[in-house]
Amino acid sequence: MIFYHNEAQKAVAEQSKKEIATQFWDGPIITEISPFTGFWEAEEYHQNYYEQVGDRNPYCTYIITPKVQKLKKLYNDKLKEAYRQ
Repeated sequence: MIFYHNEAQKAVAEQSKKEIATQFWDGPIITEISPFTGFWEAEEYHQNYYEQVGDRNPYCTYIITPKVQKLKKLYNDKLKEAYRQ
């Protein structure tokens, strides 16, 4: 989900979603774009979940890890040093 604070952010999010639809994922991009209404921090056991469980969780293995690998392949130069390949 993408949250926006104003119409300019909403427009950027919608344009970005259209541009990457065919570059990043084979199916439709289903990410919702919604106005920001508030935020709360997740419980401690949810913090850094992917880093903690990684491929020990089937969902991470088959859904998250391939997306992270594709992200790194396409946008490695835009990632922080700690997350680069």
